[in-house]
Amino acid sequence: MVWDIAPPPSSCPDWLSKLAESIGGERLNNNGVFEEIAMNDRSRVLAEIRDTLSHSDGADDWIVWGRWFLSHPAFRTISPFSTVTVGQYIDDLIREQTQESLAEAENLADGNSELLRRITAGLEGFERTNRPTALRENARLLENQGKLAEAEAKYGEAVGLAPQDVLSYEARGAFFARCGKWQEATADFSKATELAPGDYKNVMPLALALVQSGKLEAYQRFRGRILAQFNDTNDSVVCGEIAAACLILPLAGHDLAAASAMAETAVNRGKYHPDAIYYQWCKGLAEYRTGHFNSAIEIERKVLVPDNAAPNLHVHGVGLATTVPTRDASAHLLLAMAQWHLNRPDEARGELLKGAEIIDSQMPTFDSSYLGDKGREWILPHALWQEAKELIQ
Repeated sequence: MVWDIAPPPSSCPDWLSKLAESIGGERLNNNGVFEEIAMNDRSRVLAEIRDTLSHSDGADDWIVWGRWFLSHPAFRTISPFSTVTVGQYIDDLIREQTQESLAEAENLADGNSELLRRITAGLEGFERTNRPTALRENARLLENQGKLAEAEAKYGEAVGLAPQDVLSYEARGAFFARCGKWQEATADFSKATELAPGDYKNVMPLALALVQSGKLEAYQRFRGRILAQFNDTNDSVVCGEIAAACLILPLAGHDLAAASAMAETAVNRGKYHPDAIYYQWCKGLAEYRTGHFNSAIEIERKVLVPDNAAPNLHVHGVGLATTVPTRDASAHLLLAMAQWHLNRPDEARGELLKGAEIIDSQMPTFDSSYLGDKGREWILPHALWQEAKELIQ
């Protein structure tokens, strides 16, 4: 921002002191004492100065300043050497639509009913836009304090205030998932995907909620829809999420081929991504689903030794890959089922036991009243655990 400054004091015009006296309403008499100036005299002097300036050369800085100072407020610019009027500046503040800009506009409008009406409308729009964010933040705070009923009410208020706001549905859906309310979570994540169909981030939450709530037919339809929707993407993150979301439970036919291809893309295009190990795990899951059991075993064994799965992920010689309980449990369970299909019952039971040990020691109880942030992450290994137990005798 550039601020206008007054011209040098050495060149002050004669009318400046008269202007100061007329504005202040007092002048120094010959005895050095302030005496009041009559209102009529003040008005007359101001009119004379205004007339003098209007007939003067506009190139002089003091004249420009004087004209600006004595101009009508409705037509005055925001500073002596600016071309932007106060009205135009207020218009810009209203269009900016922030709490600060609208507050400044309200201070500057000063009784202008039309501008105040527009500012009020802007404040109401700002409230509608930003109130849901504040409500969600308040809800999460209440949730962290264990006040779940109050938190649910606040999440609901955010949704009700902005029924087309995808973030409010995502936040409440995540809250319901943390509380183990899978039917409610499914409804909210479904609405979020409806409002933002191109956003892959809601695919896995909805897939997990559908599986955990037992809506398997809906899960099957959902898989077919998102595989068709994201079929052309080459983004490793998107491919990894979509493939994993579609492979939680057995898949067949064209959908299986599409999910497997996306897992392959995630691995090939995400070699140097921090989630490269996750993409490898997903590829192993795809190999198992397609009946390539030896390949699945080879991949999942590398996943359990992260630096072997992603040797390129190093910073200053230290591997970025670390063990992750949910991923490790899933890898052991996939190994168990692949070994069983290859008629290696001892190896299968050994891997099943390893997966079970991780699940028993770290997975939350799904019938708990509050699962927390980690609960949703265990749905996939829990589903694989159920599948493995039914397969391995």
